Amino acid sequence: MQNPQEIKIVWFLLRFGVAFTFLFAAVSAFINPDPWLAYFPGFMRSMVADDILLLTWGVGEVIIGLWLISGWKIFLPSIAASGLLLGIFIFDFHSINITFRNVSILSTSIALAIMSNPFYHFKLVHTGEHIEEVHTENLPMVIEQ
Repeated sequence: MQNPQEIKIVWFLLRFGVAFTFLFAAVSAFINPDPWLAYFPGFMRSMVADDILLLTWGVGEVIIGLWLISGWKIFLPSIAASGLLLGIFIFDFHSINITFRNVSILSTSIALAIMSNPFYHFKLVHTGEHIEEVHTENLPMVIEQ
């Protein structure tokens, strides 16, 4: 049987990996905004002033990142992260040298959304033992079958 503490560590690492990406991008854009403006599609830049666009996007990234790290009801920030990453993937596909990283982060955020969905029940199979995860406040509890 797996140790519940091991599950919590893995759960935290998944959340931290996605959160770090959002926090890093936000802080970097606040410090040096010019390179980050190139990632926004032209239609967004034509609708909103660059400084407002970067500030709004950055604040959203900070909120998502901190919420994921907090571990509190992470279904919503996982969905938001997935949506933003999907949008980045669709509208910035020409930047293929960073797209491969975005696919990994998108996959992780989708997995977090699935795992934290309060209406979805799933089972994991590990080393031949069946382990059932039941989510209570998005903290998995392990029950041996």
